[in-house]
Amino acid sequence: MKRIIFAAVFGVFVDSLVIRAGATMSARLLLAPFLGALSLTACGEWILARMRVTLLVTWLPAAFVTGTMVTSIAIFGLTLIGTPSAQSAFIIWTMVVALAWIVWRPPSMPQSGSWLDVGTMIGFAALCAYFCRSVAGFLPTAPSGGALLGWSDLYLHGTVIASFGDALALTRGDIFLADAARPFYHYGPFMLPAALLPSTGLPGVGLATSVLLPFGLLIAALGAHVFVAELAGEGAALVAVLAVAIFPDASVYGMYNGFFGFHWLLITAPGSGYALGGGLVACTCLMYSLRTGDRLPLIAAFFLLALLFLTRVHFFMLLAPAMIGVAILTNTKGGARRRVLWGGVFIIAVASAAVAISPAIRTAWTNLVEPAVAIDTMLASGPEHFRQLFRVLITQCYAFALLAGISMMLAAALGIFLVGYPMVAAWRCRSEHREAIDLLPLLLCGSFAALWLIAPVPAASDASEYKQRHFILLYAVVALWVLARLLQARGDIKLNTQSARFVGWCAFMGVIAATMVFGKDANPGAPAAKYMDWASQFYGQKIIPGIAQVAAYIRSNSRPGDTLVMAGEPIKDPLTGPLVELVSLSDVPAYLSRTDLLLQKGGTSATLANLRSAQINQIVQSADWTLACNAMRRSGIRWYVGSDNVLPAWSLGRAHAVFRSGEFSVYDAGGPHVTARCDTASN
Repeated sequence: MKRIIFAAVFGVFVDSLVIRAGATMSARLLLAPFLGALSLTACGEWILARMRVTLLVTWLPAAFVTGTMVTSIAIFGLTLIGTPSAQSAFIIWTMVVALAWIVWRPPSMPQSGSWLDVGTMIGFAALCAYFCRSVAGFLPTAPSGGALLGWSDLYLHGTVIASFGDALALTRGDIFLADAARPFYHYGPFMLPAALLPSTGLPGVGLATSVLLPFGLLIAALGAHVFVAELAGEGAALVAVLAVAIFPDASVYGMYNGFFGFHWLLITAPGSGYALGGGLVACTCLMYSLRTGDRLPLIAAFFLLALLFLTRVHFFMLLAPAMIGVAILTNTKGGARRRVLWGGVFIIAVASAAVAISPAIRTAWTNLVEPAVAIDTMLASGPEHFRQLFRVLITQCYAFALLAGISMMLAAALGIFLVGYPMVAAWRCRSEHREAIDLLPLLLCGSFAALWLIAPVPAASDASEYKQRHFILLYAVVALWVLARLLQARGDIKLNTQSARFVGWCAFMGVIAATMVFGKDANPGAPAAKYMDWASQFYGQKIIPGIAQVAAYIRSNSRPGDTLVMAGEPIKDPLTGPLVELVSLSDVPAYLSRTDLLLQKGGTSATLANLRSAQINQIVQSADWTLACNAMRRSGIRWYVGSDNVLPAWSLGRAHAVFRSGEFSVYDAGGPHVTARCDTASN
């Protein structure tokens, strides 16, 4: 019964958001999230039970997060083997899970969970849905020029969802470069929203706003709850997780660095929530193994850690060294531990000496990693005096400046917890209750610092890519650990009785209700206005007038295999613009787009971009519609969307447009399944 209600709560959570996004209510829509939640939970229960992680304090949330992580990657794997949609792959995987329970049932049946597990899901689902209600409601406002109350990357996320979930884009590879191979990316978080696309009838961006983002926040909250409950009990978990979720993060005091806004980045990069929740459950399994001495939970921990590589690779890079370090230091004693520590010191000393002595190595390291440039870039999103101080230090002593800069990054990321953690850790070291998992926050800080010195800056990205974007996990682990240990010091709050659990849950729901009332105008996803004014061009932007209507027309009249194209400036911008919005709202692949990014990558992507750009120029420069239409058909393009800013000679007066809205006109050359209409007027 608990499992059914737990899944039903998730079903209501998803259904309420997708209906707000414009989905039409139906039996299929109502059942899909509920049945999906049952499958996810069953998958997680089977894995945890097989790995003998059966006595967790919070069972159902742990199973749900584990099942979400595993199922997401399994779906992605199935889409690589063949060409099934994400929904078909999910159904196949559900059958595998059911077969596993029938054929290879765990020898010791797992617990059924507690009613507090269900209550926790109710509370966190209500909180996440409430603060995602505005962004989830964007799609119905798009035709009237509504604003997307979120980061503009949601359009890009919508195209990824469409490429795995919509028949219009399924077999077309890179949706922004039709029929080219998809680029490497952590696709895991997009699989479950894509599996819901056919049931909702929404385009990709509708699933990005109503499922991808709120689902990720829910996974983060549940994973955090699992971690703290195992660390210090259910009572501490209810308090600590709500405190981290509700109270201001380090970006609003101290160094005032908006780029280290925990809440902002958690919402801006929706995949972070999935990785945070999965990473915290991996840490929970590690803790379980250290406490029981059983190796199977350790395998489960590193299995979940490995899944982070395809969920959010940044989190994998931060967490892997810390978890490995905890496992090694715990399982080595005396002389062996000293050898491990001295071995680490020796490697660091040799690397430092090589950089200091060899100009060639130093130049190669600086060019690849750019630590000073990365730190300087991050400091630009805070008060200028911190940046000026760093620049002065660079001119005096490069090594000392890097040490100071990394210390600034830790301060910007952790805020008050940079002070609180050493104090609580010192008290914990003197406590007779100290345990191995207490090493995790310290090693995470070391891993975070090391990545500023060794993580490369990708050619097609920026300094934040592998150095800053994972700080969410660092902040969550350190903050949750400090709060949990402080709460433990106040006495036992493990909620060992049913009455205590009920009272604790009522207080938990009361805080959530108060947050909704007094925080109704709060916008945790908004970037810091004072020091991140550049971010305003990517947040809360109104959709370009006419694009929503054009996208709806193309989507309703397209068939699999169709391709669309625009010309001029829209094909250049890698992040925003009418073409990005059009693809995300229609789910029809673009023949060519984001050329600035493709040219920056170089190689075959740049070659293909140049070839297709020449073909588009030929279409635009055609003397009449017949020639342009035939050129489109030769290139496999059905839809040409022109704007008043780019008017080919054959489009003057829009004589051959099949649809018009705002400044945009749509021209139909007939797709691979449509009779050519190049010799007749389209209107």
